[in-house]
Formats: sequence, structure tokens, C-alpha cells
Amino acid sequence: MGGFAKNAAISELKIQVASLKPAQSYSWRTSESKATHLIASGTKMFAATAIQQLAEEGKISLSDSLAKHLPVSDYANLNVQNGVDYSDQITVRDLLSHTSGIADYYQLKRLPNKGDLAQISSQDPGWSFEEAIALARTLPAKFPPNSGKASYSFTNYQLVGRLIEAVTNQPLGEVFRTKIFEPLELSQTSLITPGNLSSFHDASQVLIGNQKYLGARRIASLGAEGSIVSSTEDTTRFLKSFFSGEIISEKGRDSLLTNWLPIFPGIRYATGVMSLSLPRFATRASHRGRYLGHSGATGHFMFYDPIDKLTIVGTTNQLKPSTAPYRLMASVLRVMNSN
Repeated sequence: MGGFAKNAAISELKIQVASLKPAQSYSWRTSESKATHLIASGTKMFAATAIQQLAEEGKISLSDSLAKHLPVSDYANLNVQNGVDYSDQITVRDLLSHTSGIADYYQLKRLPNKGDLAQISSQDPGWSFEEAIALARTLPAKFPPNSGKASYSFTNYQLVGRLIEAVTNQPLGEVFRTKIFEPLELSQTSLITPGNLSSFHDASQVLIGNQKYLGARRIASLGAEGSIVSSTEDTTRFLKSFFSGEIISEKGRDSLLTNWLPIFPGIRYATGVMSLSLPRFATRASHRGRYLGHSGATGHFMFYDPIDKLTIVGTTNQLKPSTAPYRLMASVLRVMNSN
């Protein structure tokens, strides 16, 4: 653990492991770490949970087309193939599972590789849903919806957030608060919004390379894509509730954990949930490593081992693409499995 903590590219390292075996429970953080951190795309798993809750209340179905809940202006021309607009065939499940084929608007919003990134990120005013959708329309769709392929696209979860607000007639943050945060007593978890940036500034400092990332308004623009700030304790609580059938039914949970498709090297995606494969030699586990949950671009990870009933949550608070979070996971699991 010390090697990771001394790495200048890792900011405010944190990790928590919880197992059915009390002797294997483990929590560690660097001394200067703040209680909370940005979970980035881990937010998507919360959003999928909210959608499933609404489905169990009969307010939405994952097989519904977007046309059932959103005005045509929100989704038209997002998936055009050979002059034919397939957007009205996109379903709620397509959005959650990244099988919609919609292009990723965020590739046009990425920060440059050089320059004063602290200043650039701090001065960015952020963007609206309408601006994100307009950018997505300028990019070619990947494939027709529900074609047996998956392509990770932040645009999908811009639409998921819009759906949640349309179905509930409430802001996304309020839905998260009343349906997930408060019922699970996640007192250190909140959604960063343009009107409330304090949670960003109170959380662990995120680095981008060796520079500070100060894009509070950028993070607030993400919504269901990646705007939640949380603690390792709260995220562990959320994971346990998700996989135990507490926050959604076991049947609903199982319906989300189907149709796994490759999306990144070593990672498959179902419906708002990732499946991460780690080789046995890396973790010294007694079984082939398949960890379910989600990771995020800030170095956040939250995964559950369904065989050993173990949760592992942590962050490196680093935006530069790196394998460090997964290597950290494997390192901790290796230590625990060696005992």
C-alpha cells in the first residue's frame, strides 16, 4: 500500500474492503484524505438503481422506448444510419446498457493534454443537457440500437437523468436523495449540481497528471453520468444493499445483471453494472475473479465479489487514464487472500 501512497500521481488514496469474515475487513487512507471523493461514473450504477426502483413502482419499464417518456426533441436524430433515424427504437435498457449506439458527446468536451489544466478546468462554465445532446448529434452513431453491441457513451446517461426527472417530475438530486441516499442513510453522499458546488470543494482533491483538477461546474454538468460525491463507507453500504436485494428487489437486480457485452479490455457491461475480470495469479483468490460494480475516471472503483461476498471500494483521485485503481484492487485482494 505504501508504494501506491508515495506515487505522486495518486492523490489522497483511500480503500475499504468489507467481507462476511470480520477478520478480513480492512480500511485504509492517507492521513490527509478528506472523507469524501468524486465517484465519477460510479454514479451510473446509482442511476440504474433509481430506474429499476421506478420500474418496480410501475412508473417505467426498461423495455419502454424513449418516445413514451420524452419529447421527440430530446432524442431525435441521435442514431441515424444511412439516412434513417433509429432514435425512436432506443429503449430505456439500451441507454443503461450502452447498446443504443448513440455517440459519446463527451469526446468533444475532454480537456486538452497540455496547458494550465487547473485554470482551464476552473474557468469552464459547464454545459446543459441541450448542449450535450446537440454535440452528440454532430457525431456519427456507432450502430443501430439493440444490435448486440455495446459502446460506452456519456450521452446515454444524459438521457437517463432526463428520463428520471421526466418520470418523477423532480430534479435528479432530489430523486437520488429520497430514493437512495436517505433510505440507506448515506449521510456523506450527494449529487453535485450547478447550484451546489460545495460538495466538490469539500471532497478529496482530484489530480489530472500532476496538476489540480478544479472543474466543479464540469462535474455538475454530468448529472447521472458522474456527479455524485461519496465516501468509501457510504459506497460500501450502497453496494451491499444493491447485491442483497435491499434497495431493489432480487428479481430486479438479477434483471440488470444479464446480457453482458464487452465494452473495455477486461470489462463487460450489463445494465448499469460492470463486470471486471482479474486473473487469479494477481489476486490469489480461490476462484476466477469476477467483480461486479463500477469504476470511474477519477480513479474511483466499487466492486463486489459474488462468490466471497466481499466488497472493495477505493479511489486514487487521478483523472489521467491509468491502471493504478485495478492494480490497487488486486494488491489488496492478494494480501487478504494470502492470510
